[in-house]
Amino acid sequence: MAEAPEAPAIDEAPAPEEAPAPEAQDVDFQSGPAPEEPAPAPNPPRSKRRRLPRPS
Repeated sequence: MAEAPEAPAIDEAPAPEEAPAPEAQDVDFQSGPAPEEPAPAPNPPRSKRRRLPRPS
C-alpha cells in the first residue's frame, strides 16, 4: 500500500512541476513573438545596412 501512495505522490510531483514550466514557457512565447521576429529581422537589417554603406 505504501507503493500506491508513492505512485500518486510522484505523479502529482512531476505534473505540478511540468505544469508551471509550460505555463512559464507559454508566457515567454507570448512575448516570444517579439524575440522570434527580431531573429529573422536581424538578417535583413544587416543586409540593408551593408547595402546602405555601398550606395552612400
